[in-house]
Amino acid sequence: MKNKRLNLGTGAIGPLLLKMSLPAITANVVVAFYNLLDVFWLSRIGPKAVAALTVCFPIQILLAAIGIGTGVGAASFGARMFGAGQTDRAEKVAGQAVFLSAVLGIVVLVSCEIFTEPILRLFGATDDILPLSKMYLTTYIVCAPFMFFTMMGNNILRAEGNPNPAMFVIFVLACTGAVLDPILIFGLGPFPEMGIKGAGYAAVCAYFLSALLCFIFFMSDRSGYQMSRRNLVPDLSLILSVYRVGFPAFIMNLSVSVVITVYNHVLGGFGAQAVATFGIIFRLNGIIIFLLFGIGHGVLPMVGFNYGAGLYERLRQTVRTAVRWSVAIAGMSILLALLFAEHIVAVFTSDHSLLTIAMPAMRIYVTALIFLGPAIIAINMFNGLGMGFTATSLLFFRDLFVLIPFLIFVAPRIGLNAVWCAHPLSNLFLIVISWLWTRMLFKKLG
Repeated sequence: MKNKRLNLGTGAIGPLLLKMSLPAITANVVVAFYNLLDVFWLSRIGPKAVAALTVCFPIQILLAAIGIGTGVGAASFGARMFGAGQTDRAEKVAGQAVFLSAVLGIVVLVSCEIFTEPILRLFGATDDILPLSKMYLTTYIVCAPFMFFTMMGNNILRAEGNPNPAMFVIFVLACTGAVLDPILIFGLGPFPEMGIKGAGYAAVCAYFLSALLCFIFFMSDRSGYQMSRRNLVPDLSLILSVYRVGFPAFIMNLSVSVVITVYNHVLGGFGAQAVATFGIIFRLNGIIIFLLFGIGHGVLPMVGFNYGAGLYERLRQTVRTAVRWSVAIAGMSILLALLFAEHIVAVFTSDHSLLTIAMPAMRIYVTALIFLGPAIIAINMFNGLGMGFTATSLLFFRDLFVLIPFLIFVAPRIGLNAVWCAHPLSNLFLIVISWLWTRMLFKKLG
């Protein structure tokens, strides 16, 4: 451990940043490709199936927000207890994660099964999209308890210094879903054709297996946690401690769900094909954004270490290196999108009217990456410095004061292309605010 800590303060920044970022990049990109494969296979059914999946996407992100927020809070508590030598308290928080995943999962499952149509309407389903959306959601939502436990368990495993099992769980999740998607959607081998329900069943199987793996790791000798029945008894004070820490992570993910919901409602006025277009370009962009967040995850511990060690110039160099990498990746991605938009979109649809909408949409929407990359680095820098409120505020201000008002009040009056412009314009605002905040911080550091 000592050598590893010294390397954070003395090793060459570029190779060290790559080493710190690579695990997160790998896991993030694998998950992004799985999300993209969902769209790829459902596009074979038709644009309405993709639109139905897009309407359900903010619901999926809302579930992820609950799981991640709880997981981050539990992981923080567990790490502090391990550090303090209070293993029994760390084990207690793991038991609370099992309890919370079961209770929250059942509440969400029952609510979505009873109020399916009102929930889908709330998240942007129109009359022509609603039937397929109901078929997908009522199937997919069964995975809620397993999803919550996977996300909570994954964070808790990392907290005890067990990143490899945590990453393995994510790989199994993504690979299981990717393999089962075409089998269950189209009915390969002994399985009947299930259509859009097949994608939901694939997710249920994938999350069940990943949750089972998390539980097996917890019960094994490799884990510092030892499950017992007494730790499953709810502890209100401990649960409140978990959510005090995890609330910012919940809000950050919740804001994504709100933004996608607004997009769904605005685009619904332009028809199912516009909603399907957003589903395609959002998930294509997701690969690059997840990659950029992977670099950001590598920046976070390096910034925190160098700040704590008083190595402020090294901190600046780390941030500058990461920003250069993010700009290079974003620039190459934009160039590819501008040159090959037609070929990329054609992978997901042969529908002429959808292609007509999607090609200009992709070329416009992807330009946001050049602003978003450096902003992601800045957000992770602030998190690494313990300035979580600042990091959350940056995204909150972008969404509340620029993106959502533009989508609701401006874009519908101008036309469909203005909807795609909302993302680049709001991220231009984000990078300006991030740069000003970062500049003030660097001046304080001297």
